[in-house]
Amino acid sequence: MTDHIEDSPIKKKNKGGWPPNSIWEDINKREAVGSGKFAAFCKYCKNTWSRGEVSKLKEYLSNHCPDEDPEQYI
Repeated sequence: MTDHIEDSPIKKKNKGGWPPNSIWEDINKREAVGSGKFAAFCKYCKNTWSRGEVSKLKEYLSNHCPDEDPEQYI
């Protein structure tokens, strides 16, 4: 008797949580500094954060970055 193994792609396990935020297209992640937190810098003006939080990064790009279109994050 032989076992039958189907040729199917291996499914990746869903780790759960939120999907990555689109903010990371405009902000570069650096080293991890905590669970879901990263050091980061703005791709446009090179401003840096030691602990990047998505809401604060969006607020920065919308209201303070001198080199980014603020309408994109409203």
